[in-house]
Amino acid sequence: MKNGTIISVILLLMMSTLVKSQQTKGGTNLLMMRGEKYPAGETILVASIDSLLKVDRTASTVSITLVGNIAERKIHVSCETPVLVGTKKIKLDKDGDLPLNQKLTIEVFGKNPALDKDTYEIQDERDEAIVNIMRIDDVKLEVEGTFSVKYFDSATDTKKLSATCHFLIPLK
Repeated sequence: MKNGTIISVILLLMMSTLVKSQQTKGGTNLLMMRGEKYPAGETILVASIDSLLKVDRTASTVSITLVGNIAERKIHVSCETPVLVGTKKIKLDKDGDLPLNQKLTIEVFGKNPALDKDTYEIQDERDEAIVNIMRIDDVKLEVEGTFSVKYFDSATDTKKLSATCHFLIPLK
């Protein structure tokens, strides 16, 4: 009986470790950031009650706002893409502007949001975001997708931030 209990405990611990590693490596609603201010990388859960999703089938656009917290900072991700299902690369157009209904902005707020705020948005010709809306489920009332983004600093010629996220957000 003792051997069976020990084996059960070992299997339970192994499964718990596997679930934890899946949650931290590419798990749903985890924003993974790396950059100048995040050299070791940061992983933030971005599925708070403040997260929003809007699907406009007439205009064929999806707008997403993801919100999360890490330590004393608040993270806002705003994404807008002109695809209901599929992949869209968001870059500046030939005039240096973002096309209509295309953006991906990450804002990091500190203790005093008016003074302590870092904003990352597509402004450099090398900046790009790839948004993939995998599915819009009208039965489960949810949208699933991924995004990855890279922001550069043209003044210093360095990468400011790169981020990825696999999101699953309920339709409201």
